[in-house]
Amino acid sequence: MHQIKVASVVGSPLENSWSQLVFSPDRRLVCTLGIKGSNAKNIGFEFAQQLENQEDLSAAAVHNFILDLLKKARELEVSLNLALLGFIQSKQDNNQPKATLAAYQGQILLKRENRVGIILKSESEINIIEGSLKQGDEFFLGTAQTEQLEQSIKQLFKTGLSPDALASNLNQKVQMLVNSSLLASAIVKIEEVEYPKIKPQIEELKVSKALMYQQNSYPSEEPNLDEVDDTLTHQTNEKLTSKKKNEKNKLDEKLESSTKASQENFNQQNLMVHDELKYNRKDETQVESSNQDEAEHKKFEGGDFLEDETKEIKIRISLDPLKQISGLGIEKLRILFSQIGKMVKKGATQLKARANNIAKQKQLNSSGYNNGGDLLNTKTENSPLIQPSANLGTTPKQATRFSKIIKQLPKPVKILNLINPTKIFSKSTEVYLGKTSKIKKGKIAVIISVILLIILAVNFVSASISSQKQQIQQELEPAQELLHQAKLLEDENILQARDMAAQAIETALATQKELGNPRLTRREFDEFIESAQSYFNEIDGQVEVSQLEIFLDLREVFPNFITSATTSNTRYLFFIDRQQNQLIALRISDRQAYRMYLEEELEISDFTASPNELFILNSGIYTLSLNEINNSEELDWSEDLTLIKEEGDSDRESIFIDYYEGFLYVFNPVRRNIFRYIVRDNELSDPIGWITNSQGIEFASITSLTIDGQVWLTSNNGDIFRLERGVPLEFEIRGLDDLSGSSISIHTNQDSENLYILESAKNRLVILTKSGEFIRQIVSPSLAATTHIEVNEEIGKAFVVSGSIVYEIAL
Repeated sequence: MHQIKVASVVGSPLENSWSQLVFSPDRRLVCTLGIKGSNAKNIGFEFAQQLENQEDLSAAAVHNFILDLLKKARELEVSLNLALLGFIQSKQDNNQPKATLAAYQGQILLKRENRVGIILKSESEINIIEGSLKQGDEFFLGTAQTEQLEQSIKQLFKTGLSPDALASNLNQKVQMLVNSSLLASAIVKIEEVEYPKIKPQIEELKVSKALMYQQNSYPSEEPNLDEVDDTLTHQTNEKLTSKKKNEKNKLDEKLESSTKASQENFNQQNLMVHDELKYNRKDETQVESSNQDEAEHKKFEGGDFLEDETKEIKIRISLDPLKQISGLGIEKLRILFSQIGKMVKKGATQLKARANNIAKQKQLNSSGYNNGGDLLNTKTENSPLIQPSANLGTTPKQATRFSKIIKQLPKPVKILNLINPTKIFSKSTEVYLGKTSKIKKGKIAVIISVILLIILAVNFVSASISSQKQQIQQELEPAQELLHQAKLLEDENILQARDMAAQAIETALATQKELGNPRLTRREFDEFIESAQSYFNEIDGQVEVSQLEIFLDLREVFPNFITSATTSNTRYLFFIDRQQNQLIALRISDRQAYRMYLEEELEISDFTASPNELFILNSGIYTLSLNEINNSEELDWSEDLTLIKEEGDSDRESIFIDYYEGFLYVFNPVRRNIFRYIVRDNELSDPIGWITNSQGIEFASITSLTIDGQVWLTSNNGDIFRLERGVPLEFEIRGLDDLSGSSISIHTNQDSENLYILESAKNRLVILTKSGEFIRQIVSPSLAATTHIEVNEEIGKAFVVSGSIVYEIAL
């Protein structure tokens, strides 16, 4: 048996959700399992026992087993999450160890030779793959909830840590999740692979196509393509190509002899076989693997997973036989209508000849009539023979060439008989003395008239439709011009482009309403509105991100570090943990972190940064020079803290401080004002009450302060206040739903063109112009627990903090 090492991380269960790692007794099966629903824990134990007892771990057996679990889960009204790794004990002569991987609402990652990638990821379908193992392979099995930590998992995998160390690091991240009840994960490392003693002999790739396609059976053996030489591969390809040609020739022969037989054969014989096996099923249905699905499940950062170690059976159905069948039908129709044309022409000639014969016959009746009623046989050069008939009550039927052609066609000839020219032109040519045959000229005239009327009606309808389309295009032209202008402005002014696209949609809707709702009008307008709406959605600024990228985990600098306050300048991000009196300076360019222990008696309210100093608000105001930052990871700055202002009425009970071009601004909710100080050589001037009109500002609800020349405040109910020279100015957000109702924080500075609003309650970061126009919003579940935001527009990134995790967002 293979030697493996396993480490696991399992979330905290809740009343109706439970997760666990499951082993078989011989460790041939490792599975992460999650159950959600009533009585989840007991049902989970029952499913775990069934997993432990599963012996056949081939792809087909695992697929059927998961189907049984899903059926049972539906009966018990619970949802199932799992990711499974099974080691196959093959009975075939095969020297390459095999494994089966399966996922349902889960994912599996593989690390092989320093490459890390997702090989299976499933939401609502069963995904299965069977492939070869190599010594040193590391697998990560996780339920669907582990997708929140996908980037962290990949980064940890790349570090080369042992499974236990990986699990320890991952466990810290799991503890930060609000709900981890359905999270179960396992890191499985193949330390030693057991090889069978039997040597393989690979002769030829043989796959039963019809059985596999029709009965959902799977091949039980799979050659290791790493050991197949180029000659053998070439020979196999030639055999497959030759087989394909022979099948196609047989199909063509059967097609010529019998259409029905060819249609039955091509469905079974025109299957193509390739070199890779993959199962992709939804519930109880087998579906084909597409190239796109393979890319999604096998995508690597450095290559494709098992590109030389698995085989796939792809099924391709050729449409050539159908084309040939259609070709035969079209050829018959062409011959038919060619014959119709000839018969119409011939019938017209016969009509003319018959008219001449009738005229001559009248002359004969008048001059050559016998009292005994003798028949007078007449034959003209251009007319059929006029024959006597003993039975004046009946006329014999005479078949024409056209009738014979019609008989060769299938049953639809009954329809063609409605317009069969033989009924018009195949009349008896016998003439009886004393009686004249009546030609139904009126019938011919009616048919010609009907044809002419149909042609006129078609032309009239076509002209009417064309005229309506031109009118519709004229009505749509203003909206089309607006949409065209929006596309031209997209790169220069996205806000104006967005407005013009919205105007184009509104204009089209209004015009459509004025014109009414005819079918043609509705179709043309609906197509344009759909196109314009699709373009508007592309530029409407709504960006959804499933998982934000982690910039740094601050616990790597200080264990158990929890961020209480942040600030930044152009080069550094600064973080303070008030509980432990710890400060971290993080250089943005290379993520180099410096840490500092502050004095225990300090009770820091807030701090801010200038290019060369930190200003700390704590029972007075302290300054700390940044010139001491060097390559040392740990600094002793406690001696460098300088008190530049004793605590007084202006700063006592203040909660926010910010720096702007040689001025310090301190927000004091108790004094209901903002006090401004001038900074001069480690000294501060006397404070000045900066706000002269506080109407509308609820000081107790203020949640953040930032300054860019104007002072910006936010509140815990979503309000944004803009003040200039101590007076509130009107500020209105345009193009976005109201922010009111939840707490928000704001960031900007004199170097920023925009405002950045963090609204954790709605999982979003909103970007506005400083005049209030909406630019974009980024929505992600990762923003749910964030509390602070810093932005550096120079490098195009925003940094948001959740506890000890610093996320980065590309702007």
